Amino acid sequence: MRTWVEIRLDHFDHNLRLLRRQLEPGVEVLLPIKANAYGHGLPQIAQQAEKAGVRWFGVASADEAVAVKEAVPHARVLLFGPLPPDDIPTIRSCGATPTLCSLEEARAWSAAGNTDPLSAHVEIDTGMERAGVDWRRASRVVRDIAALPGVQLEGIYTHFASAESDPEFTVEQWRRFESLLQSLASGGIRPPIVHASNSAALFRNPETHGTMVRPGIAAYGIPGEVLSGLAVAEEFRPVLSWFGGVVQVKQLEPGDTVSYGRTFRAERAMTIALLGVGYADGFLRTLSNRGSVLLGGERCRVLGAVCMDLIMVDVTGAQPVAPGDRAILVGSDGKDRIGIVEVARRAGTISYEVLTRLGPRVARRFRDDEGGREA
Repeated sequence: MRTWVEIRLDHFDHNLRLLRRQLEPGVEVLLPIKANAYGHGLPQIAQQAEKAGVRWFGVASADEAVAVKEAVPHARVLLFGPLPPDDIPTIRSCGATPTLCSLEEARAWSAAGNTDPLSAHVEIDTGMERAGVDWRRASRVVRDIAALPGVQLEGIYTHFASAESDPEFTVEQWRRFESLLQSLASGGIRPPIVHASNSAALFRNPETHGTMVRPGIAAYGIPGEVLSGLAVAEEFRPVLSWFGGVVQVKQLEPGDTVSYGRTFRAERAMTIALLGVGYADGFLRTLSNRGSVLLGGERCRVLGAVCMDLIMVDVTGAQPVAPGDRAILVGSDGKDRIGIVEVARRAGTISYEVLTRLGPRVARRFRDDEGGREA
């Protein structure tokens, strides 16, 4: 096989237990499952999460909402972000819940409901300056939304801009949000679901838990970028490992160059292995001459430009390597490990992008239990 990832469902369960350990009884977990469950495989992750007691899932598109409902029919699905008018029929028919980011969206959702009450959440922009109702005008707008016929205001939420790095601004965002909640309550508007905490805030700002939390990256076992400095980060278990198969082994002579643009030139005789993975699979091109893999008991450097379907790595000092051998792109080999965060740093990006770039050509293999049983 050219390239594949292994998904440890038992590690996923472990991470959910760690997250729940931080919560007061009754606080729910909404699992962000957009972008193919952060590259892990949406249907399988949704089904495993449901087994673990997760009732709510967050998606970014109507198609993702449908996919979750097909995998877990009784799930509650929240569509993040502004509500495109063309998506309203799909969201309504599949039973998902939209986010309303303006009075105009709310009016369109109200019109779709006719006389049937349709649940919705409202997002409040408290400083992210992305989607949502501006917090300075939100009291009036939310009251107008709640008064629309057919709109059941089930939830209200905000999103933190920098909970992992700017505690002062996070506190300020929460202060703005709480002030709005108090203003709405004084007028008799009390949405039963209140949520704000992402992975970072869940641990760093427990006062923001509300009645539901939205941990994404931590649930998938990659908290390094958002929980840096916290001891609990070491307790999470990576859910995903990534592998590439050796498809050819070649010898280089001094002066030979490798790949497009001839950006690597051999200064000595070398042995290189070609792996059946490239940027079309999600191995970022910025890893050219910068990335590394674990192969033949050694850490082997990527040589030359990453191609659409292949990468070349230096195996000169490794144990004998042959076609069919397995290289580790993300994961552990003995005492050495290449984590998603390391790959992202070498590529000049963040772990979220590395995960969500994993393409459809990358096969997903799901395993359960500490012994690695096929799921």
